[in-house]
Amino acid sequence: MNDKELELIQRLKKKDQKALEEIIRLFHQYVASIVCRILYGQADQTDIQSVINDIFFRLWENADHIKTGQENSLKSYIGALARNTALTEKKKLRHICPLEEDILGEVPDHFHQIELRSMILSALKELNPEEQLVLLKFYFQSKAIQ
Repeated sequence: MNDKELELIQRLKKKDQKALEEIIRLFHQYVASIVCRILYGQADQTDIQSVINDIFFRLWENADHIKTGQENSLKSYIGALARNTALTEKKKLRHICPLEEDILGEVPDHFHQIELRSMILSALKELNPEEQLVLLKFYFQSKAIQ
């Protein structure tokens, strides 16, 4: 851990808001990239920003638990915190958004339409050309049978 990181952590442990602001400025993009990668397609921009805010709030609240050692760095600590928080949020989102029958009922069944079209074309091919023309004009162009 370098001297600047040590100084930031010491200030953060003393609840220095300027230290938190500097950490946010330094690591916001890094945290955002981790969170976006994990929550991509499962959360909207507002939820993602909320998770990012929660990560920095947790960093502020748990500053006393940050270990300062040679092998540790503030970036790796924040990265692990971001990953774990985003994964927890991803699990919550899966439980909150189950597929419901009424939602599925509104989705058009394109495969059914394709199968139906194939069956109609097969049936039409068995008719002579004049009968095919009559049925197509009646059902698809709303023309009279005469």
